[in-house]
Amino acid sequence: MKMNKFIAAVAASALSVSAFAAMSATNASAAQTEIAYTQSDNSLNLANDGKMIRRNIYNVWTTPQIKDIDGANTTVEEMITVDFTVSGINDGDEANIWLAGSIGGVSVWDLDEAADAIKINGNGDYTVSWTGVNSANIDCLILESDINCYNYGSFTGLDGSGVSLTIKSIKTGKEDETTTSTTTTTSGAAADNNSTTTTTKAAEGGATTTTGVKSAATGDHGVAVAVSFMTLAGVAAYVARKKD
Repeated sequence: MKMNKFIAAVAASALSVSAFAAMSATNASAAQTEIAYTQSDNSLNLANDGKMIRRNIYNVWTTPQIKDIDGANTTVEEMITVDFTVSGINDGDEANIWLAGSIGGVSVWDLDEAADAIKINGNGDYTVSWTGVNSANIDCLILESDINCYNYGSFTGLDGSGVSLTIKSIKTGKEDETTTSTTTTTSGAAADNNSTTTTTKAAEGGATTTTGVKSAATGDHGVAVAVSFMTLAGVAAYVARKKD
């Protein structure tokens, strides 16, 4: 008889999802958007000093004009990021790489103006960003370096140096970082009191924790039984009470 009452209480609790409240708060940063890019053969060139190697991405102020992205119709949000490969220099050779040009009224040309410049150490894949820029278009964008072409290829200039900056991808915006907090409250006919479960999921790859499940016992023989069900929305906690 006692077991029958217990089973009946659990079944009643499972069916009594009449009072259900859930709140979920999600905080996510802007997602990165890839910018369509086609690298043209003549986009590898030298800076105005005639020595340092650069890759023009969008530069209509040079001859020939380079329009490897649609700069006039490219929106920049928060930052622009370029993944690229350096080849043709010696392993261990250090150099500075930065994004130069003009975006949204902000101009960067020389290394001392580039707050986001990176230092490379030989051939390999690298990423450089230009942060704090927002604009509906790009006036000019260049992958700039202080790699001196005359230090390579027997001093024969750009064509004979064998050095190249090859762009792999261009993106704007920041990577997603999402934090979700969900609070679920249930009550049913088999329990005179409510139970509240708070489930918090950290940023991608983090642990999920459940806290704050509470029920009030009544009578000398009050027993709280938690029955958990996995649903598409998350985790709900149902409390059934066994009483003689």
